[in-house]
Amino acid sequence: SLFAWARGEGAMSRVCLGDFGGLRGAMAVEDIAKGDVVIEVPSHIALDLGVEGEDPLPPARELLKYWRALRSARAVSGVSGHGAGGEGAPAGVCGQWVPQFGHTGDADLEAAALRLAPFLDALPSPDSGDLTTPDFFSEAELQLLQWPPLADSARAQRETLEAAARADVAQWLGG
Repeated sequence: SLFAWARGEGAMSRVCLGDFGGLRGAMAVEDIAKGDVVIEVPSHIALDLGVEGEDPLPPARELLKYWRALRSARAVSGVSGHGAGGEGAPAGVCGQWVPQFGHTGDADLEAAALRLAPFLDALPSPDSGDLTTPDFFSEAELQLLQWPPLADSARAQRETLEAAARADVAQWLGG
């Protein structure tokens, strides 16, 4: 499990993953007083995605780079797992998962991705109910926002993300 791996790497946590009526989140496993450290993650297992700022695409691309490297390393080694496109693999970018990205050719990146595999394997797939930001809302869910400017903004952001994802996939496939 993610937490067992992280503890083995020196992390400390007073929370675990919990299910709250179908939504995943952090749940305290012991009393936490004001000022207590809730979680500590050693830097050698932290994944630096950069600073998001206003544009979520650079950190998303950075995360996808690690996901792709894990997939590549597992394909080369014959090891399966969530991050390799096995059971529970993401349904896809814009609804279609690209079946094979090919070998990245970056041994250092692939080694880092393999080291971080328990973390990468714990990420929800794109069709998961855990992705509850408006970027992933269906049209019906956007209507529930009940504020047209917010729904319009979320639609525009989703269209931007989908276009960028299509362009990224086309670039990876050499198109």
